[in-house]
Amino acid sequence: SRLKVLLGGRIDYLKQSYVRSNTTNIGGFPVAVSGPVSTTDYFSQFSPRAGVTYDLVPGAMTAYGMYSRSFTPSVGVVNFTSVPLLPEYGDIWEGGLKTQLVENWTWTNAGFYIREHNVNVEQFVGVTGGGTPIFQVSQSGTVRSQGVESNLTGNITERLSTISNFAYVDTMQQSINPFVNGKAVRGVPNWTGNVWARYNLVQNRRETFGTALGMIYVGDRLGDYNSPLVLPSYNLWDLGFYYTRGRINAGLVWDNIFNQTYALSSISQYQVIPGAPSNVRMTFSATF
Repeated sequence: SRLKVLLGGRIDYLKQSYVRSNTTNIGGFPVAVSGPVSTTDYFSQFSPRAGVTYDLVPGAMTAYGMYSRSFTPSVGVVNFTSVPLLPEYGDIWEGGLKTQLVENWTWTNAGFYIREHNVNVEQFVGVTGGGTPIFQVSQSGTVRSQGVESNLTGNITERLSTISNFAYVDTMQQSINPFVNGKAVRGVPNWTGNVWARYNLVQNRRETFGTALGMIYVGDRLGDYNSPLVLPSYNLWDLGFYYTRGRINAGLVWDNIFNQTYALSSISQYQVIPGAPSNVRMTFSATF
């Protein structure tokens, strides 16, 4: 049959219990106004899932579409008060085409639209007398994400293979918080992509030894909701060596071979997290 349909669902029941002091904010600081307060909150959510695939050209081109709902419990309290964080949930729509271009070459293109609710937002609100930044957690009303993604995988020769993908994502928040409303999600770039190529120097029934070279690109990202901070784009190059013999697998990966300095993420203009410098890691595994 060319047509395949998937239907499913999940029911979550959540019980959260807190024991905390009832506090208020005075001068930007949480100050206890009463003794411990015990609260228990109950949440339930049904998360449906539906998908459909159709072979436009059997063995060569398949179209697909899917819908699902996500549900993620939030742990903590909002702004140091007794108000609990609500669970995050979202609606996800996705559709695309998977194409077998030629033998050993697969090209997949997809578009997606996501609406998330009760998303946690950590926001800078000031500094203490000693200069320590103060942050508060609030829940943005809605976060909308939409974009496209493309993946290409295949073998150029019997020993040379490659995988590459790129994605464009547009995000926007709707919130009663004026510092967040109408802005993109902090730390999420519009453009990302990577290319990875591997060549097997030795390839036979007994063993395989190969080397690989890859490049990762991450575009500009919003760095702070209260300032015009933008984290600049960056690209990293990685190099790897891989060996397989029977039940033994070993690997040596050199990340960021040019020791590129870059900003991985941020919480505010006062806290920017740098990316890892050039480093080498080894892996080894054996199956029995």
